[in-house]
Amino acid sequence: MNKRRLLVIAAGIGVFAYLWQLAIRASTMNDLYAGIIFNANLNFDFIQYFLFAVATLGFMGVGETFGRNFGIYVLVRNRSTFKMFLQFLWKAIKYTTFFEFTKVLVFGVVLVITSGKFDFADVGSFFYLLVMNYLFLLNIVAFEMFMEILVDSKIAIYATQVFLLGSIFVADTINRLSNYQSFGVLILLNSTMNNRMELLKDSAASVYVLAPIVQIFFFSIMCLFCVFKFRRKDWI
Repeated sequence: MNKRRLLVIAAGIGVFAYLWQLAIRASTMNDLYAGIIFNANLNFDFIQYFLFAVATLGFMGVGETFGRNFGIYVLVRNRSTFKMFLQFLWKAIKYTTFFEFTKVLVFGVVLVITSGKFDFADVGSFFYLLVMNYLFLLNIVAFEMFMEILVDSKIAIYATQVFLLGSIFVADTINRLSNYQSFGVLILLNSTMNNRMELLKDSAASVYVLAPIVQIFFFSIMCLFCVFKFRRKDWI
């Protein structure tokens, strides 16, 4: 991934950080992960969706390139589809790490500029949600890469956007059905937002334990799909 694309991604994160700070009048770093309440105003939905759109559009084409060019080189060199999968996984991890680190850094800078201070409301909660956001983004990036290898980058980006928008709609729908509110923990997006986790903990006492398990479970399933696809794909 070239430097120009990384700079564009960082700029997109900057736009999000500024809009989000204005929207919620952020005063601490914890506000970065406050997220949107259920059935929120569409303006808040748009700002959060914009962040994920930057993440997915910034990674667009990497999986396709891996599947058609670089992946073949890795296979010829290592003679192992599993080692190819590890290369695939490493690309996803590197990008996710860059994106989440940049998000925290840029939001911190914007917070200092707009509020004149840098503070945490709750350090433990901040790092918990940082991990949840990292795992969620890793799931999304892995899904996008898998779809690009399976079909192509255009269909992959459409599928990813449908998944993201659908997550918001389904989560809001489940929340309206109060008898099934505890199932909200199964929606990966919910565990990235403190405002939603605070509500879910009232209906699922172990939500803070279940959330990372659900994230890791989905990521494990995605990895199994990738390994299976690599073994079955005709790379020649």
